[in-house]
Amino acid sequence: MVRVRRVNYSFEVPTPPAPHPPAPPRSTALRATARLTGDALDQAWEVYRQAFEPLEVLAVERHLMSRAEFDAVGADERVDKHVVLDEDGRVRAFGTLTAHFAAMPLLSEPFFAHRWPEHHAQRRLWYVGCVCVDPARRGDGLLPALMTSMCRVVGEEGGLAVLDVCRHNEEEVGLVGAIDRVLDAVAPGARATRLDAQAFWAWEFPPAGRPDVVRPRGES
Repeated sequence: MVRVRRVNYSFEVPTPPAPHPPAPPRSTALRATARLTGDALDQAWEVYRQAFEPLEVLAVERHLMSRAEFDAVGADERVDKHVVLDEDGRVRAFGTLTAHFAAMPLLSEPFFAHRWPEHHAQRRLWYVGCVCVDPARRGDGLLPALMTSMCRVVGEEGGLAVLDVCRHNEEEVGLVGAIDRVLDAVAPGARATRLDAQAFWAWEFPPAGRPDVVRPRGES
């Protein structure tokens, strides 16, 4: 028997947002837009693909959108697109944020409406679809710059942001801890809450006539 898991976290961002958020790294620019098209869409896709493609063999549930799905998100004005551009105007970091939960069909909007009725009624609940940085520019301060842009939106009303994290990113990569460290700088007072966990279980049956079970590769 094998078990894998994914979890959902919320990050409550205080009002007002951090008074002096870190400046973007030199030679970069921040941009938020309702639609992403042309070269910017292609470049954002490459950043996104390189960040999420490794999860194809590490997470049970699919995390990588198809190109058609990604293009649909790029055109969906209910979803804010935040990008960090380098000195040549090329997308080097990319994230999505929406307060329209209908744009995320796998989310249970009644769950959020029941748990945070005021936030939901006032549209102060946000879902983070993805946050990713060009692998060639990791460590250059682009993640804090991107999160500053996104937190500014959530923090304007003392909102709450929700993010889905797979087990690999939580336990092996330490993504939640990394987000907490960034938020300490860009949104002091933001509080994280673990909302839910979903476990995927597998039962392996031996071939007929063989009582022994062959363990999956990597298990003792």
